[in-house]
Amino acid sequence: MNRQYFKENREALKEIVGTVIEYVIGFAILAVILGVLLHFSNTGHHPQQSPAGDPTALCSDGTYSYSAHHEGTCSWHGGVSTWYK
Repeated sequence: MNRQYFKENREALKEIVGTVIEYVIGFAILAVILGVLLHFSNTGHHPQQSPAGDPTALCSDGTYSYSAHHEGTCSWHGGVSTWYK
């Protein structure tokens, strides 16, 4: 391809490049959304099953705490909803 080809097809090439950029941005956004969904599905931001032993508190987001002390319990989960001990 030479310079003349690019001059003659400049608008068509701009359209193609623009379309490719739109797809790349769309896929990047999709990847971010999927990453966030996977993160939340793997980090206990949903009711979790209790490990051995009884929980000391139920956090506001539905997770359980097995903390030995009240201070700081559920601080990353919206605070304590219910104390068990």
